[in-house]
Amino acid sequence: MIILPGSEAYVETLQYMPLFWKQAANEKGCAIFVCRPGSGGLLEAINQDEYIEYTEGGEYDERLQELEEIGWDDDTI
Repeated sequence: MIILPGSEAYVETLQYMPLFWKQAANEKGCAIFVCRPGSGGLLEAINQDEYIEYTEGGEYDERLQELEEIGWDDDTI
């Protein structure tokens, strides 16, 4: 089955941690998860250095702008 962005199954899938997230985090030596701009809400495990680049390099701001465009707010969760 293919789950495409915009479908109900896609939204439901995003409500849970990705499969094998512990393995990915252990391999990279990290426990930080981010949603990169354009990722459709998929989480990615990153390390501390990548997190600093994510927040200071503008990706975090881009992601916030994406969320504003779709009308997301804290009450949506």
